[in-house]
Amino acid sequence: MRKKPLDHRVSEQLGALGVIIRGSRRGRLSLEDLAARAGISAGQLSQIENGTGNPTVEMLIRIAGALDLGVTDLIERQPAAPTHVVRAGSPRPYRVLGTEHDVHLMTPGLHHQLTMSRTVLQPGDRHTSPLHQGSTLFYVVKGELEVRKANVTHHLRTHDSLLVAHPFDMTAAYGVPVELIATFRGEGS
Repeated sequence: MRKKPLDHRVSEQLGALGVIIRGSRRGRLSLEDLAARAGISAGQLSQIENGTGNPTVEMLIRIAGALDLGVTDLIERQPAAPTHVVRAGSPRPYRVLGTEHDVHLMTPGLHHQLTMSRTVLQPGDRHTSPLHQGSTLFYVVKGELEVRKANVTHHLRTHDSLLVAHPFDMTAAYGVPVELIATFRGEGS
């Protein structure tokens, strides 16, 4: 029980935090699954997602870790204006959920209508998309990529692009590294 009511600004920030956590979880984990992974009760997580809980820093670290995110991904400021610059040479590394695969974000963060990344896959590297709801647009900068959706395999060469709904598998084909740009749009964005 809180002894003192929260001021409006703090209440708004807790609400925004809850929206980010719920959005990061949906389509991948149930509330109960995330709570179990984070080592907190489903009731606590529900309160946090609804903006009525007051999570400790440790809880935020555990929730972020269970989502394969950094704490800053949960608390990054939402932009006031839709204009952003990400300077060359300073993309933000991000580990793809449930994998050992890193990509470099070309957008300021994860919680925008579009998230863009650049990555290089080594020959034979194979990745399955996380179980997000949404779609990804691939643009092959260099090399050849195979993207398998259901029972159809799409062969992409340099400068080809493909828009595909999740989930899918992708493989760096033909013995050469593949450099690609991927743009993810979540469902409802």
